[in-house]
Amino acid sequence: MSRPILAAGTVCWRRVRDESGTARLMILLIHRTKQKDVSFPKGKLDKGESMPQAAVRETLEETGLRVALGVNLGTITYELPDGGERKTVQYWAAEVTEEAVLESTFRPNREVEALEWVPFEAARSRLSYRADRDLFDVFASLVERGAIDTFSVILLRHAKAESRSDAWPEDRLRPLTDAGEDQAETLVPTLEAFGPQRVFTSSSERCLRTVDPLARRLDLAPRARDGLSQEAWDDGETAELRSIIGKTVRKGRSTVICTHRPVLPDAARELALATGSLPGSYLDEAAALPLRGSRCSTSRGSGPAAASSASRPTRSSIERPTADAARPTRLVIPRSRPFTFASTDVELRFTGRSGTGSTGPGRIAPGRVHLNSSSFTRRSPTGGSPVTSPPYRKGM
Repeated sequence: MSRPILAAGTVCWRRVRDESGTARLMILLIHRTKQKDVSFPKGKLDKGESMPQAAVRETLEETGLRVALGVNLGTITYELPDGGERKTVQYWAAEVTEEAVLESTFRPNREVEALEWVPFEAARSRLSYRADRDLFDVFASLVERGAIDTFSVILLRHAKAESRSDAWPEDRLRPLTDAGEDQAETLVPTLEAFGPQRVFTSSSERCLRTVDPLARRLDLAPRARDGLSQEAWDDGETAELRSIIGKTVRKGRSTVICTHRPVLPDAARELALATGSLPGSYLDEAAALPLRGSRCSTSRGSGPAAASSASRPTRSSIERPTADAARPTRLVIPRSRPFTFASTDVELRFTGRSGTGSTGPGRIAPGRVHLNSSSFTRRSPTGGSPVTSPPYRKGM
């Protein structure tokens, strides 16, 4: 079977106040010129692009809107009737700011003849294809849980560094290899797609060099911290790691945290604690990286042979996001705080001060969560004994 055509897109949304002052959730639909249909912004990957990079670029090209990606909505796969080719499209929710609307450069063109902002309640019936309606149902479930107002936390392991040797008397001084420098540059558009506003990094040279291209692109000053270094982790010093993650969650700003392979599992667990999420093996899985010489899948594509986007899908399915060890771990957290832990592998969300929890593909059984200032309790839906976790506190 031939490789599927890879594409990426967004479900764009914004809140607009009506005449009575009530905020209404609006969804962006595009009217495609040639196909005469109604859909969401999307398009095929260019050579060497990642899925997130393509989603942001295609949204800008089709709508004139600059967006940052939010919650991963999953992947749609469908067959194209001409030639039996398959197309796989990964989608993210993306909030559109008023600034982006005002700066939009959209004009009707050969691909998109109109943009339409539709009230949330009316959007599903306006979509032309079942696959898009299935995707919208995933988005609607997040709206129901209050989990679309999000920010991202990206845990990033440094790029390829020079091997340990006498040339580097201190391990923290090891620089990146030439390949590592290229990796750091290549990461920029993928990380930029999530709109990071702050960059934390280990004080080790290899981490500083990894985030330097991104920081220069975003005009941000990286915040180097010894507490994110492998030396601190080796010595069992994790207080600063917890403090950084706690502040990141409290401030609610999309953040990149660059550290070392052994530190990543602890960083993921601290994020789970800071967001009141349930513990589990999914934390280690989300932070796992391939070992040297191992093979892994990647979202980067070389641009498979093009297929006509005018084709109506004949069969579709929607899949939850899957783990991809070649990418940074990204955690999506609601601004309303702090009951979501999500990665490319598994998602765990809770809404309100008490509400029914839900997870990704069966990693952890859903339960009921109650949060207060001192602890959170998971109550088994089958009536088992509650499991109480200790409170999250800075410096604990």
